[in-house]
Amino acid sequence: MRALFTLIKRQIVDNAVYFLAAIVVSAVLIIAIISITFSEDFLDLSLYTIILIITAPVIFGIGSYILGLIQMYSDKTSGVTAVLSVLPVKHGRLFLTRLITGTLVILTLLGPLAITGAILWELLGPPDWLFHNWLADTFIGISLMALACYCLGLVAARKAETFTSALRALLLVPILMLLIVIKGFGWPLLVVLLPFLAVFLFRCWKQDSNRFMTIFATGFTALVLAAIPLYFGRNFCDGLLARLMDVSAKVSPSGLLPPEIENDPNVESHSEASVRYRGGHYSIIERFLRYDWASELLKETFSIIEPLGITEYFRSLERGIRYMYTQYDFEPRLRLVHLDETEGHLVYRCKYLESYTDEHTWNWKDATKIYFGPKGFSDTPNNKSGQFKSPVIYRYSESANYRYRPPKFVVYDANSHCFFAIDFRDKTVHKGPNLQDSEIQPIDIGQLGKSDVLRIGISRPSSKYGLRIRIGARTRIDYLPIVDESGQINLLDPNTLGLYRPSVFLPRPKTLFGRASSKPKHLLDYDVDLLGIAPYDKHSIYGGFPTYSMTNETGEYLGLVAGSLSRQGMWTSVAVFDKDGNKIRSADSKATFFDVPGGPVLTITKYIFESLHPPVLTLASFFTAYSFDARSAYRALFLMPNSFVAMARDYEGNVFYMLLIVLSLMLPGILFAALLGWRVTRDATILGLSRNAKRFWLAGTIIFGLPAYITYRLTRPKITLVTCANCGKPRRPDMDICHRCGSKWDMPELKPPAWRVLNGAE
Repeated sequence: MRALFTLIKRQIVDNAVYFLAAIVVSAVLIIAIISITFSEDFLDLSLYTIILIITAPVIFGIGSYILGLIQMYSDKTSGVTAVLSVLPVKHGRLFLTRLITGTLVILTLLGPLAITGAILWELLGPPDWLFHNWLADTFIGISLMALACYCLGLVAARKAETFTSALRALLLVPILMLLIVIKGFGWPLLVVLLPFLAVFLFRCWKQDSNRFMTIFATGFTALVLAAIPLYFGRNFCDGLLARLMDVSAKVSPSGLLPPEIENDPNVESHSEASVRYRGGHYSIIERFLRYDWASELLKETFSIIEPLGITEYFRSLERGIRYMYTQYDFEPRLRLVHLDETEGHLVYRCKYLESYTDEHTWNWKDATKIYFGPKGFSDTPNNKSGQFKSPVIYRYSESANYRYRPPKFVVYDANSHCFFAIDFRDKTVHKGPNLQDSEIQPIDIGQLGKSDVLRIGISRPSSKYGLRIRIGARTRIDYLPIVDESGQINLLDPNTLGLYRPSVFLPRPKTLFGRASSKPKHLLDYDVDLLGIAPYDKHSIYGGFPTYSMTNETGEYLGLVAGSLSRQGMWTSVAVFDKDGNKIRSADSKATFFDVPGGPVLTITKYIFESLHPPVLTLASFFTAYSFDARSAYRALFLMPNSFVAMARDYEGNVFYMLLIVLSLMLPGILFAALLGWRVTRDATILGLSRNAKRFWLAGTIIFGLPAYITYRLTRPKITLVTCANCGKPRRPDMDICHRCGSKWDMPELKPPAWRVLNGAE
C-alpha cells in the first residue's frame, strides 16, 4: 500500500501541469457562471450562454481524452513504464495510479463548478420542493462521461504508434458525448454509460493477451459508437417526414348536430370534426431561446428530432403542476397554485400575485402550504389526513370545455379505488363511490393528451354567404373525460363522482401496414373534446361556437370527439361518438411518405439507416415494439420501435404474412451483413485463422452486422505475410506449414557463398 501511495504521489507531481490547467479552466467557467447568473434571466438566455452550455461538456470530454492520451504516450516514450516493469510493481498497480490521477484531474475541473452551482442555486434558486435535485445528476453524468473519454484516450495512445495517429480517435469523443443528448441525465444515461466505462476499464486493466476480452470490449465500443449516428440519422428522417406530412383527419358533417341544422337550405359547408398534428414536439428548450436566426434554427432542429432524452429529463425535474387563476371574475389579484405529490399527500401551495407573472416564477418563499389526503387536510404532513397511492389528478386546462378549475380538483386514488373531489379553498374532501378493482384503471382525467401536440377542432356549419348558422353558444359540460389504460374513455360527473361508461375507445390510427393500438401508452398523443350546446333562445350569441366565448350555464351534452396520433407521429385518426357512446363516423389521415416534397428521398434514407443497424437488434425491435411508451421509444438507442420492421406489428392478417413482411423488410440488412461476413471470412482465410474462428466471425458478422465487421478489422492479427514457395499465395511466417496448401516451411541451409568480395589491398 505504501508503494501504491508513492506511485500516486509521483504521478501527481509528474502531472502537476494538468492540475494547474484544470484549476484555470474551472476558475474561468466559475466566473462565467456567476456573471450569467446575475446578468441574465433564467428563462431568456443569450445565444452566447446557450453556446457555452452546449460546448462546455464537449470541451470536458475532449480535454479528458487528451489527458489520457498524453499521460499514456509520455509514459511510453519516456520509458517510465518499462523501468517500473522490472521492479516489483505490477501492471494493474501502474494502471490504478494512472487512473486515480486522471480522475483527480477531472474532479479538480468539475468539482468546483458543481459546488459553485449548488451555492448559487441554494441562494438564488427556487425552493427544493419546486424542482428535483438536478445538480447531482448533471455532475455524475458529466464526470462519468469525462472519465469514459479519458479511458478512450488511454486505449488510443496504447494502440497507436505515433501521437498523431492517436489523435484520430478524437473524433469519437463528440459522438460519445451525444449520449447525453439522447438519454439525458440520470439512470437512462447510466444504463449505457456504466457498462461502456466498465468495459474500457477492464480492457485497460488486462493485457492484450486476453484476446476474448479485447474482442468483447472492442465490439461493445463499436456497437455503441455506431448506434449513435444511426440513431440521429433515422430519427432526423422520422422527424422531418412528420413535419412535412399532412398529419390530419376530418369528418364532415360531424354528425353531432341535429339534422334540421345540417340540412338547412342555407348551409354551404357542414360542421366538421377534425384532428391535426401541430408539428414538432413541445420542447423546454424553446423557453430558453430568444427569437433570433440562430435560436430559431436551434428550435427548428430540436423540434424535428424531439423528444430527446435531455429535454425530457429537464421536463421531469418540475415537481407538481402550476396553475394560474382568479378567484372571482374581474379580480385584479391572481393566484398561482402549485400542486405537489409528496409522500402520499397532495401539497397545495398558493401565492398571491398583484399582476401577471410567468407560471415558473421563483418567488415561492412565502407561499401558503396545505396537505390534503383522502381523509381531509392538515397544515403539516401527518397520517391523520391519510395518504394517496399513485393519485391521478385532474389537470385544469384553459382550452378544455369543463367547468372545474383551481382550486377544485378531481383525484383518483389507486389504493381506495374511488374518486375524490377536493376544494382547496374551502378545505373539503368529498369521496365518491368505490369501484371494482378491474372496473377502471384511469391514467388521465380531463387532460388533453400527454404531449400537447395534437388538437381537436369542431366547426359549425356555414351558410352560402359565409355566415355562421345560428345554433346557440357552445357551453361548458358537467362531465370530465376519464382515459383508461386500455384506451377506453369514460365520463365522470364531478358533482356526484358518478361514473358514466359509454364504451368509447380512442381511435386506432391507420399506419403503414395496419392499425396501431388504442392504448395511450402506445400513442404519441391523443385528444378528447366534449361538445355541449346551449339553446339559442336562452343564449343568443352568434360567435359562441366554436370560439371561447362560452356561457356559464350547462348545456346539452351532444357527444365527444376523440383523436389519436400514432407513435411514429405520422398518422392520426379521429372518431365522433354521440352521447350514448355510439360511433357516428371516423376518418384517418391520408398522407403517405411519397406525398410530400423530398418524401421518397427521406424514406429511402431512413430505410438505409435501419438496414445498417445490427440484424439481431432489428429483429428484436419487432418483438419489443409495443414494450416501450411511445415517447420513450424515441430515445431507444439499440432498438428501433418506430422502424419499418416494428411497424409490421400493426399488420392484422395472418401471422405467416406478417413474418413474410418482416423478412422482406430485413432482407437488405441481412444481405449487407452476409456481404460483410463473406469479406471477413475471406480475410480470415488469408490470415490463416482456424476453422472455428472463421465460423465465429462469420456468425457474429451476420448477427451484428456493421459493428461486428468494424470489430474484426480492429482486432484482426497484425501479421506480415510472405509468399509461399509451393503455392505462391501469402502465408504466415509463424506457422510450421502453409495454411493455404499445407506445405512445410522449407528453410534454406545457411552455407557461406563460394565467392567473396575483397578490397584492393587484399
